[in-house]
Amino acid sequence: EAEEGARLAAALGSCSCLMMGNHGISVSGVTVAEAFEKLYFFEKAAQTLMIAYASGQPLNVLSHDVAQRTAAGWHDYSGMATAHFDYLKSQLDRTDPSWRD
Repeated sequence: EAEEGARLAAALGSCSCLMMGNHGISVSGVTVAEAFEKLYFFEKAAQTLMIAYASGQPLNVLSHDVAQRTAAGWHDYSGMATAHFDYLKSQLDRTDPSWRD
């Protein structure tokens, strides 16, 4: 429904990822490759967190400063989404090109 779309767009605001309690995640990007990249790394981060929680050990959380510097280091890789997406598509082409049909 249009109303629900407007509500979700408002909740998303200027962010590109929206985690919804009953529906999972919605991701947006300028390109499909960019949106896929964000979803891909969100899933990797969630998987890592779940494995860490499953260890039963107390988690060591990075300081805000270290987390900010780490995040800033990823800026050097902006624009790589298309190359990553193209690589993954090439792997699919080798194993099952029917996905293009």
